[in-house]
Amino acid sequence: MRRAKSEERSASLGPAQSTSVRARGSVQSPPCRFLRNWVLALAVACSLFPTSSLAKTDWPIVFPPFQNLRGEAEHDWLSTALPETARNKLHGTIYMRAFTFEEISHAVSQNPNLAGNIIEISKALRSDLLVMGSYRVDGDALELTANCVDPITGQALATYKSMGSSFDPGQALNDLLFQIAQALRIAIPPEQRASVERRSTEVIDAYREHGKGLLALNAEEGVKADVLETARTHFQEAIALDPNFAASHYRLGTLFQHTKDIAGAEKSYKAALRADIDHRDARYRLGLLLIDKGRQSEAMTELEQALKQAPEDPAMQMALSSIWFQQRQSNFKQMADALEQAIAASPDQIDLYVELGEAYEGQSRIGEAMDTYQRAISRNPKHPEASYKLGMLNRNQGKAPEAAKLLKQAADNGTTEKRVHYYLGEMLTLMKDHKGAAAAFTQATRAEPNHTASYQALGNAYAILGQHQDALLAYNQYSQFNKEDPKPLLSIGQQYQTMGLLKQAMSAYQKSVQIEPAFADGHIAIGRLYELDKLTLRAGKAFKEALRIQPNHPDAADLQELIRIYQPAPAGNKR
Repeated sequence: MRRAKSEERSASLGPAQSTSVRARGSVQSPPCRFLRNWVLALAVACSLFPTSSLAKTDWPIVFPPFQNLRGEAEHDWLSTALPETARNKLHGTIYMRAFTFEEISHAVSQNPNLAGNIIEISKALRSDLLVMGSYRVDGDALELTANCVDPITGQALATYKSMGSSFDPGQALNDLLFQIAQALRIAIPPEQRASVERRSTEVIDAYREHGKGLLALNAEEGVKADVLETARTHFQEAIALDPNFAASHYRLGTLFQHTKDIAGAEKSYKAALRADIDHRDARYRLGLLLIDKGRQSEAMTELEQALKQAPEDPAMQMALSSIWFQQRQSNFKQMADALEQAIAASPDQIDLYVELGEAYEGQSRIGEAMDTYQRAISRNPKHPEASYKLGMLNRNQGKAPEAAKLLKQAADNGTTEKRVHYYLGEMLTLMKDHKGAAAAFTQATRAEPNHTASYQALGNAYAILGQHQDALLAYNQYSQFNKEDPKPLLSIGQQYQTMGLLKQAMSAYQKSVQIEPAFADGHIAIGRLYELDKLTLRAGKAFKEALRIQPNHPDAADLQELIRIYQPAPAGNKR
C-alpha cells in the first residue's frame, strides 16, 4: 500500500546512535487502519510505534551510486561498490532489501524519460526509501554519508554519517545500515545482524577490482562487448585475489549468462553460494537458470530458499509461482491419464468422470471438461456434482439459461456446494427472473449465513421487485456483517428515498461517509438529497467533495456542471 499525501507526512527524524540529524518538522499519530500508509514517515520520523509493530515489515530501498566528494579518480570504484555491498549485506535480513542495478536499469528501459532522475526511478520501483550516499577518502580514513529521501515527495528526511577505514569500507557501511534500521524501528535479530556484519572479502585489492568491474558495467556503454570484457577481467582478477569473494562470482555468472554460457553461469552462481549462503541474488538467478534448463525440482529448492530470505519480493514470488503452475499442470496431466484408464476399466463409475473433468479444468482444457461432465450427466441425470461443475463452466462462459438449468438441477439433487444458490441467483438475475433470483438468494443466506454478497444481492432483487421493506431488511443484515463497508448504507438510503423517507435516507448516506470519508457515491447521494430540498450550495459542496475523492467518476461531467451552476454568485450579482 502506498503512503499518504506528502503534506500529511513528517519530515523529522528522531536521533539515532552515531547519527547526524537535521530536524524538519513533526507529525501526529494517524488512525491505526492507515498505519501502512503512514509508516515510512512515522517510523523514520519519530518513536510513536514500538519495534514489534514493524517487525514483519518489508522495506524496499533504492541505493543509487554513491558520490565521490573529493572527486579523486583512484577512488571512483567505491561509487558502485558501496551500493552493491549494501544490497548484499541486506541479503542477511528479511526486513530490508535494496533494489539491484538491473532492476533500476530495467525501470529506465521501460520509460527512458526516467533516465538520470533517481527520485522518479524510485517511484517507478515503488520504493519506500531512497538513500543518496556519498563518501570522502582522506588518506586511510573513510567518511560515509547517507541522505535519506522520501521517494514520493522528494523531501529529505535525515542525514546519517559514519567513519571507518578506507581499507575496510564495509565496516563503515554496517554502521550506516544499522542507523537506518534503527530509524525505521527495525530490530534486526542477532543472527541476521551477524550476517549483515559479515565481510564480503578480507582482501581490499579484490574489493577494488570488483568495484572497477561494476564501474565498467555502470557506464553508459555498459552493454558493449569490450566493456563487458573489461568488467569480466576485473571480476576474474578479484576472484584470483580472493577465491571466496561471492559478489565477484555472482557478477561473473551474470556476464556468462549474458553471453549464453549457461554452464559457466551455473558454476559461478554455485560458487557464489558456497562463498556466501545468504547471497539471495545468486540463488534467484540460479533458480531462473535451472527453470530454463527444465530442472524444475532443483529450481524450486533454490527459489523457495530465496523467498524465505525475501518473503515480500515480487520477483521471487513470481519466479516460484511459475514453477508451481508448471508442476500443477504436470500433476493434472498425470491425473487425467490415470483417470482415463480407470474409466476405460470401469465406465459406470460416475465419480471418475467428475474427477476427470476437474483434471481437464486444471489444464485449461475446458471443452474436454464440459464434454466429460456431460457424459457423467448422460449416465446419471441426477448426479449433483456433475451438474454443478458443468453449470459453473456455462456460467463462466456467459451462458445464463444453460447455467441456471444445471445449477438448479444440482441444488435440487443435493450438491454439497453451498454457494450453488448464490450462483443460481446470479444467473436468474441476468435472465431478469427477479422473483426466482430472490428465492435463490434467500436460500443462499440460509446455506451460508456469513456470505455478505448474498444479502446485498437479495436486497437488490427485492428492490427491483418493489418489496422495499424486504430490501431494507437484507441490506441491514449485510451492514451488520460488515460494519466498515459503506455500500449497504448507500443501498439502505436509496430504499428510504424511494419510499419517500428522506430524513432516514439522509441519515443512512451520512453514516456511509462517516464510515468511509472517501466514499464518493455517498457524497453524491447526499448532494442529490440537498438538491431536492433546494439547498444548492450544500449540494454543490457535496458534489465537489465527491470529485475531489474520485475525479474520474462516471458522472464527473454532469457533477462539474452542477458545481458550476450551484457555486455562490459573485458579490453584487444575482443568479
